[in-house]
Amino acid sequence: MKMTVIGYRSGYPKAGEATSCYLIQDEDTSIVIDLGAGSLSILQKFIELEEIDALILTHYHPDHFSDILCLKQGIMIKQQLGKIKKTLTIYAPEDDFYFKQLKWNTTIKAVKIDQHKEIQFNQLNITFMKTEHTIFGLAVKVTKGQQSLVYTSDTELKPSLVDFSKNCTLLITECSLYKNPSGIAGHMDIEDVKQLVLQSHPENVIITHIPPYGDNTHILNEIQASYSKKCLLARTGLIWQ
Repeated sequence: MKMTVIGYRSGYPKAGEATSCYLIQDEDTSIVIDLGAGSLSILQKFIELEEIDALILTHYHPDHFSDILCLKQGIMIKQQLGKIKKTLTIYAPEDDFYFKQLKWNTTIKAVKIDQHKEIQFNQLNITFMKTEHTIFGLAVKVTKGQQSLVYTSDTELKPSLVDFSKNCTLLITECSLYKNPSGIAGHMDIEDVKQLVLQSHPENVIITHIPPYGDNTHILNEIQASYSKKCLLARTGLIWQ
């Protein structure tokens, strides 16, 4: 199983960057998790659109799904050129407004995620957990054999997230805030992420959804100082395998 960071910013991308997007590959399977602002352009540096088997959206905030309409245009054009023969499946939470906009013709179908059911892609098993966010959202776990990758998406720290992440091989955790003295809802700051990694004991940590302001290395240094195992700050093109 191979994971490539495509986009990693929170809120909006700085020049030449993208917000949340991650490419998961295993043998002949290619899955994209989230498709935030600017991510479609960068994604094509690593994979052709016609090679994507499925897309998983964790929630309907622009920094996690805003490039979906551009993807639909890309798929449509590729189909017209005869380069796409298969159907792309988008798995996403139910929503009265956004969900119905995901499907297109016979080339893109939308499947509502049931947070209590798993999805199987060849040897990859995908499960979900409801997050503590300002709208309905999901954390994602991808498992193959003894390996597991957990992506927190956007969430506050809560015991169920610790349990969901327990002893995973790779934890991709949001850290949207340096410090949260004003009670901003739905996100974690440095102290929250410290507690998450100390309580869930992941083998590897990638810190993502990081602010587009300030010195991001401060986040890494603070968390790494409290955790003995390897932590990395997300960047475009970062590969874990």
